[in-house]
Amino acid sequence: MSLLRKYGMLLAILLFAMAAFAQDGKKITIISADEARFDQKSGTDARRLIGNVGFRHEDAFMYCDSAWFYADQNSMDAFGHVRVEQGDSLLMTGRFMTYNGYTRMAKVRD
Repeated sequence: MSLLRKYGMLLAILLFAMAAFAQDGKKITIISADEARFDQKSGTDARRLIGNVGFRHEDAFMYCDSAWFYADQNSMDAFGHVRVEQGDSLLMTGRFMTYNGYTRMAKVRD
């Protein structure tokens, strides 16, 4: 096996491992919901949560009236009376939010 091929393979494995580690951040956790439904037709791990919905991701807590939670993508879409709290320094409210747990980016509207 040539030196270039040997180190090329090692570099590819290392890059793959780094990408997997970057994607393996903490998962969003459901902390409350009055009702949960699974959408088996979509072929994803989509969950419809309704009523007094709460999530936790690392040190942030997110609340809403209802949400779609995509565990396989570590993301969610929240609807109605959306509230995000982080420590005693952040309180954000709106009517709609998308949140990606890998990037820790929230987009809140209204």
